[in-house]
Amino acid sequence: MLLPDDEAWLDAHGYTHTASGQADGTHLIIVGVELPTGLEPAAVDILVVLPTGFSDVGPDMFWCAPDVKRVGGEPIPGTESRLQEGGRDWQRWSRHIGGDWRPGVDNLGTYVAYVLRALSRAAEKAA
Repeated sequence: MLLPDDEAWLDAHGYTHTASGQADGTHLIIVGVELPTGLEPAAVDILVVLPTGFSDVGPDMFWCAPDVKRVGGEPIPGTESRLQEGGRDWQRWSRHIGGDWRPGVDNLGTYVAYVLRALSRAAEKAA
């Protein structure tokens, strides 16, 4: 389900993960991703849907479980929607890489970096 290079990248960076084939692509769950200071809880699982044709086609959005909140309770825009997946409630992060995806260049590692930047930006606004 995962491309061998993506599987190797996850392993090399110490990410525990599961992947399952679904009608819309591969659903990848990265377990126990630590969040930056300013967000809570301390760590979450992240769900990424790798569409059919990945990595020529980039992912769109990601989901966190449990919900991510800013310390102090300030809302994070674009995180109000939910997804039920695998018996869990996932908080959707409506972040779209869109036209910035570079087929043949970008891969799972660059997308995870994008997700981590999105989380860091949310934490910065909490400070």
